[in-house]
Amino acid sequence: MFEVMTSDQLADRTSRARAAAVEAGRELGLDVGAATMLHDLFSVVVHLAPSPVVVRVPTVVAPGAGPDAQAVRQRTELDVVSWLAGQGVPVIPPSPLVPREPVLRGGFSMTFWEFVEQSDAEPDYVGNCGLTADLHAALRDYPGELPFLSAAEPAMVTEALGALGGGRS
Repeated sequence: MFEVMTSDQLADRTSRARAAAVEAGRELGLDVGAATMLHDLFSVVVHLAPSPVVVRVPTVVAPGAGPDAQAVRQRTELDVVSWLAGQGVPVIPPSPLVPREPVLRGGFSMTFWEFVEQSDAEPDYVGNCGLTADLHAALRDYPGELPFLSAAEPAMVTEALGALGGGRS
């Protein structure tokens, strides 16, 4: 079942995720003078400035998917994105400054990515649709398994629809 959180609980979760990202980055030898929050919705995304590294800390996860299960999915994500980058597909790759592995800290499983400066320009949603098709075409040649990326995980969708229906499935 999905739990509704108060604004104080959300702020506390964000603070804990940011602190865990900073702690993990420092333990991995990164220079973290000023951690800047870039995003906070389903994941807390933190730039570990001045290091050119961004940490993504998922905070909204599927029911029953604890940090260990999440780390399995993140390993696949890191492998797939690394492979795509090696094929010349325009993706933001994992950071080469830390091991390419999820890091467990403070009850969160997080991954480390290269920092890319953001443009102030309005996103080109129509143009980016073509990039999505290119990405899917490139994934056809991926040599490994893509279990969590396939078919939107029907079991999770069924559970989520049941939760939205008040427990009916």
